[in-house]
Amino acid sequence: VTGALAGSGAGSFDIDNGDTTVRSPSISLPSGSGLELTFSYYFAHLNNATSADYLRLFVLSGSSTTQVFQQLGAGVNRAGAWTGASVDLSSFAGQNIMLRFEAADASGGSLIEAGIDDVRIAPSGGGGPEVVFSDNFESAQGWVTDPNNNDTATSGEWERADPQPTSNSGIALQPADTVSGPN
Repeated sequence: VTGALAGSGAGSFDIDNGDTTVRSPSISLPSGSGLELTFSYYFAHLNNATSADYLRLFVLSGSSTTQVFQQLGAGVNRAGAWTGASVDLSSFAGQNIMLRFEAADASGGSLIEAGIDDVRIAPSGGGGPEVVFSDNFESAQGWVTDPNNNDTATSGEWERADPQPTSNSGIALQPADTVSGPN
């Protein structure tokens, strides 16, 4: 989640004035059949957000970086509610990859909160029980915050945590609960 463990004041621990990143450990994808990445996320903001604010997911493979998911801010209130997403990773089969999530208050002064949970890579289309990678963030599995040492956010850096509920003018920005488990 992007926000401090302590305190529940919206605006005190949101992403401020830049971006924050978190990168997964290396994941070895099998060759052959299709692969699907699923995860849950929320991306909340107030009506002072713009399309410059974002939540993005990149796949890193060798020297290649490919954006595979994006949610942009907008000048409307968006409550923090968990939503499911899926990404076809078939084009990366047989490769070692890492996932990198980025969230940003890139327009400056927006109130932005984000979270991810239950990241899972498995054969697509229900093609068997084999799980390639799974993380519900209940234990540390090697995710690295600010992996390139160039994040610019002054608050709201990614952390594995039990999120504190935040709201502003009745709009829930950070949910009180995760999708599974406390973290």
